[in-house]
Amino acid sequence: METLRRALALALARRPMALGVVLLLGGCSLSGVDIDEASGASASSHYEPVALEEPAQGLQLHAGPFELGPGEELYYCRITTLPIAEPMDVIRLHHRASAVHHFNVWGLSSGPDGDREGACEDLWAETTMGLAAPLYASQDREFVGQFPDGVAGRLLPEQQVLLEFHSLNTTDAPVVAEAFLNVEWAEPGTIEVYANGLFGSNTDLEVPPNQQVTVSKKCLVDVDMHVFALGSHFHRSGLQFDILLLDEAGEPDELVYTNTSWESAEVVMLSDNPIVLRAGGGFEYRCTFHNRTNSTIGYGPSVDDEMCMMAAVYYPDAGFKVCISPP
Repeated sequence: METLRRALALALARRPMALGVVLLLGGCSLSGVDIDEASGASASSHYEPVALEEPAQGLQLHAGPFELGPGEELYYCRITTLPIAEPMDVIRLHHRASAVHHFNVWGLSSGPDGDREGACEDLWAETTMGLAAPLYASQDREFVGQFPDGVAGRLLPEQQVLLEFHSLNTTDAPVVAEAFLNVEWAEPGTIEVYANGLFGSNTDLEVPPNQQVTVSKKCLVDVDMHVFALGSHFHRSGLQFDILLLDEAGEPDELVYTNTSWESAEVVMLSDNPIVLRAGGGFEYRCTFHNRTNSTIGYGPSVDDEMCMMAAVYYPDAGFKVCISPP
């Protein structure tokens, strides 16, 4: 995993990051419902209207609708090319979803010809995940992200993307899962500063049966940066996710982020008051888990496994950054 992340960071450092909004990384690779059977929605399904009006200046991405029966899960992906002919500076994102565990958008540098859709494991097999740039991700039903004044993420011409959509129906009735994402542009010539992402993942996880444990890891940076968004990701046994700012001695000091929901991880926007990090400084992120089963829980993609991931968005752009974590 760490080798893959380093390869990803090196690849992205050589080209502009598209949206730079890495608000949640890492998915839960699960299966269950047949994609063809799930497409569409019946009148008897529970449905929360989520459609967004398309932006006047920008584009809209959409996945669904899919119908899921009680207890069913869907892990759906679609590869497509964005209809833009020149670089676009993104200043605002508006996401709305129904019955979705997460909705991710990845930028591809090595994908198949033409559009594709189907099971994610099949589509990822047709591309190179190590060279995929995380452009956007969220677990929220609705999220609005505004970049700081004069700052933007950049989308490249004819950027190929992979939409990754995971839904889990935890109810005893059918539901309809659907997601929309509006991407809004800046006026040409108004942006001089660009943003990118910072990512950390603690894969050294082992939660003994019927116990509560807290794991922590530092995230150091090698350049000065202004952080204006923080997010997290863990799974079903996660109780609390904290991010603390390190003091000058490198010790955890100020709590700057906390989340207690594994199903809808909070994203904290700091556009008006970004956190200033100096090279060598950074964060410590902590995950507290409660294993209520009789088996040890380790790192893995299922909601019955665990993850402990932090993500941030920063400026000025110095490439996609993976946390430096001392042993």
